[in-house]
Amino acid sequence: MARMETFEYKLYPTRAQERRPAITHIAATEAATAYFEKQLWGDGGGTARRYLNDRGFTEATLRRYRVGYAPPGWDNLVAHLSAKGTDVGIMEEVDLVRRRHGTGHYDTFRNRIIFPVVSGVCVIGFGGRALDDKEDAKYINSAETPLFRKGHELYGIPQAKKAMSETRSVVLVEGYTDVLRLAEVGCVGVVATMGTASTDTHGELLRRFVESVVVCFDADEAGQTSSLRGCETLEKAGLEVRMISLPEGQDPDSYVRDYGAAAWQDTVANAPSAVEYKLETTFARYRQQGDLGLSKAASHAADIIAAVPNRTMRQELIARAAHYWAGGDYFSVGDKQRILAGEVARKAASG
Repeated sequence: MARMETFEYKLYPTRAQERRPAITHIAATEAATAYFEKQLWGDGGGTARRYLNDRGFTEATLRRYRVGYAPPGWDNLVAHLSAKGTDVGIMEEVDLVRRRHGTGHYDTFRNRIIFPVVSGVCVIGFGGRALDDKEDAKYINSAETPLFRKGHELYGIPQAKKAMSETRSVVLVEGYTDVLRLAEVGCVGVVATMGTASTDTHGELLRRFVESVVVCFDADEAGQTSSLRGCETLEKAGLEVRMISLPEGQDPDSYVRDYGAAAWQDTVANAPSAVEYKLETTFARYRQQGDLGLSKAASHAADIIAAVPNRTMRQELIARAAHYWAGGDYFSVGDKQRILAGEVARKAASG
């Protein structure tokens, strides 16, 4: 079997000797996708279809995103593809199957809803959602392969491309079902990072289609941290970034189901800038620590605002931060605004 690292990461290699392995890998992932789709819509896919229907996903959306189903069993896919003439070594190289400790191979995805990840027009990898809640990992993704690098790809790009090009904007979310849920209500300019923070490659990819990004990650602390880290990466790529902060315990999928499409559209339309989001989350994080915590938050806020080059925007942000600092004590807003203005001026001058 050829060593995986000898293949260059290109879907369309330019040299003839590179073209054959890439096409062979893509043939395997496309054949697997067709198999997973057939399993979902065939006689054995009833449990998977009921799960998806109960989640509110229509057949039209599922087919548009080529969602499939990997049935239970250890070697259904390896047996199917082997019968079609696909070399098991190729299957292993694109992580459709994995080697047993002894001999033989077993399917990577078993008893899971399958979400194919497409680059250009080719399936390059997969995500899988467990149907059995006892599984340790609810979601798994293809491992790094000659075709697939999770930090380089975004789920839903082909389906979102037209809307992104027309509006020059996109909504960036965390998961496969978030993309599907928003597509169900007509919001098709949405892509997902597949559980990773935004990378430089993500920023470069989006910059080809859009000028602005609205980021919506989970409302927990890990999601906020990932949002802020990703925001800086996207801004570095030259994108205007705004942030959505959903209620605790909500993600786009659950939010749309609970509050409806109109509420989601309003949330997107009113999403604050990345710097405003940073200020809000900074004060929210320290508020439970009392006055000392809020003083720390104010110091961090001054750092954030001092880095903004536009003086008029800095004044607006100082006023906003003063309200966050004061909480419900509106009589203290003026004093806090003066303190922040002095700190911002000092840090801007020294920075």
